[in-house]
Amino acid sequence: MIYPQPYFLQRMSEERSRSDRTKRPFTLVVFHILDTNLDTADAPGLLRSVENLAITTRRSDLWGRYEKDKLGLILPETSAPSAREVISRVAHHLEGYPGSRPIYMAVHQGRYYLIEYPKDLKETVQSKLFLDANERSEGPGTKTASVVRENPLTESGFLEHTCQSPKHGTRNLSARLHVITKRLIDFIGASVGILFLSPFTIPIAVLIKVTSRGPVLFKQKRVGRNGQTFTFLKFRTMYHDCDQTPHKEYVTRLIQDTAETQEKAGAEYYKLANDPRVTPLGRFLRRTSLDELPQFINVLKGEMSLVGPRPPIDYEVVNYEPWQLRRILEANPGMTGLWQVSGRSTKTFVEQVRLDLRYVESQSLWQDIRILLKTFRVFFSTNSAC
Repeated sequence: MIYPQPYFLQRMSEERSRSDRTKRPFTLVVFHILDTNLDTADAPGLLRSVENLAITTRRSDLWGRYEKDKLGLILPETSAPSAREVISRVAHHLEGYPGSRPIYMAVHQGRYYLIEYPKDLKETVQSKLFLDANERSEGPGTKTASVVRENPLTESGFLEHTCQSPKHGTRNLSARLHVITKRLIDFIGASVGILFLSPFTIPIAVLIKVTSRGPVLFKQKRVGRNGQTFTFLKFRTMYHDCDQTPHKEYVTRLIQDTAETQEKAGAEYYKLANDPRVTPLGRFLRRTSLDELPQFINVLKGEMSLVGPRPPIDYEVVNYEPWQLRRILEANPGMTGLWQVSGRSTKTFVEQVRLDLRYVESQSLWQDIRILLKTFRVFFSTNSAC
């Protein structure tokens, strides 16, 4: 049978979660049905033809309505090459059924696409990061033929359909209102922050300039929502032109859960010990989190939010597990977030990501307000600052 869209999408989301947990793939096949409207009287013939496909697909495979003019087929624990074999059998079987023309023609004319999860997700994110890096090195507007291509994963709405966050999509009124209201709060909050914190920012900028050589601001490419990179701003806390290799190596160990820790006041902290690249003034700025103030500019530009998951560096993302990619796919990155007010550097990487995802799945304006209030309380705390 063909399952209705809400049930089918729910099962698809559950299949994505199962794949994240077991590390076994699944493939989604989406058929463009242009010859008929599934809401018309022509639908029964199409439905009967799909019901007759039971002999070509397994009992665990699931047919359902993906969108108004699209049918979906979920193939658990199946790679894309194996899925193509299934489609070939389906097309051969449908030739003998008069009511099967819509699906048969979709296969015959190539009006379908395959999404193998998590392989396509990892490749899409890595391709996006590679493309951005290529454009930065060769100049704006540069295109790379091997990367710039039609991508069913992003163009099909797969991420939105399988997302566990009710505020990720903007297809219903409440979700759109949430996005608009959150953006309005971000804009007002960042504007007020820049205005009222200028008594701090101006002296900090002067001190940075007179105590060490180099620019006042530290600029770094970070990964935002849906893999889009942006220029992340902080007050410079390290000596100019430092080697980033130590941090890259430490982050890799942190993600792999092999990073060393520092002990302070009986607690373990995940951070580089006695980093010689950090200036004396930079140590103070990091302890007090004052180095984060320029990110209000990122919030004004819409690249970040006041509250959201931490924006990672591209060399972090390439080491992510598929489920960890949700922190950059389902919400805008934030200046502060749930993990920052829940222990910060005392948390392992997995704990950090789980806190970010807890925020993503339950995000609301009231939760943002609570996190912001907690941030004010811990802002000048030296116990867990990065």
